[in-house]
Amino acid sequence: MDLRTVLTISILIVALIFLLARLIGPNLFIGFRIGYTVINKCVWKKTHELGAAIFLISSIIYYVITVFFRDTLAMITIFISMMLLSTIILLYKSIEYAEKITGFEPTLVKEIKPLEPLKAEHADLVSYVLLIIFLIAFTYSALTLPETIAIRFDLSGNPVAWQDKTSFLISMLTLALTITIVIKAVTHIGAKHPIVFYSGLIARKWGKRALFLFTIYSLQASEIIIILSLLAITIYNLQSPETTIMPTVLLVMSLTIMFLIPILLIYLKEKGPKTHYP
Repeated sequence: MDLRTVLTISILIVALIFLLARLIGPNLFIGFRIGYTVINKCVWKKTHELGAAIFLISSIIYYVITVFFRDTLAMITIFISMMLLSTIILLYKSIEYAEKITGFEPTLVKEIKPLEPLKAEHADLVSYVLLIIFLIAFTYSALTLPETIAIRFDLSGNPVAWQDKTSFLISMLTLALTITIVIKAVTHIGAKHPIVFYSGLIARKWGKRALFLFTIYSLQASEIIIILSLLAITIYNLQSPETTIMPTVLLVMSLTIMFLIPILLIYLKEKGPKTHYP
């Protein structure tokens, strides 16, 4: 079974999970378990009906689009982008359902009150700066890379997979733009509909801002990793064939960023406002 089929089936499985969650009703294990969907059966039902439809349509669109893309990176990029954008669309629609059905005024669940706006200082600015840096790196890569480039390496740093430059650059640009859009959507939802981030284990343990901040910083870390990947692959393909240090440098830098995320969250917990549920 090829990768295209596997990823299409993966999207279909998500659609089936939404359909199953709709039949089961609010529960502790599966479904779109946001605060306002869990506390209202009607919102839960409509959200999961729409979710099943969105991901079913996404699977069809994905299968059709990837007919024109044969390389692995392009198929994975399109898959990630469609999953992120489909989730954001569903999130906005479920908020709309909650506004119409409940008015965001749950009377029995104190944990998600008060509905204080959630903000991450300079989150949008940082995302735009990262996007500009990416576009500069993207332009440099487009002007300097050869038509065929190495994109994947073994543990010794030797290339094991190659791809045409255009397909590689389109894949990286798609990822960067998608993540920027998602970050903008998250900051907007946090400011206008903070109830989305006010429930769940993370919020209970770390405070009401924890899930909101974790989402934003994880996405921004992904932006940084994309920029590093683009630069590392560009530099590797422009250097002499005997040099294989760049993939190792990329791996070390990426792992460093990944380990800095929880450290940053701990710092924010210690320095930020101590807002916890009673």
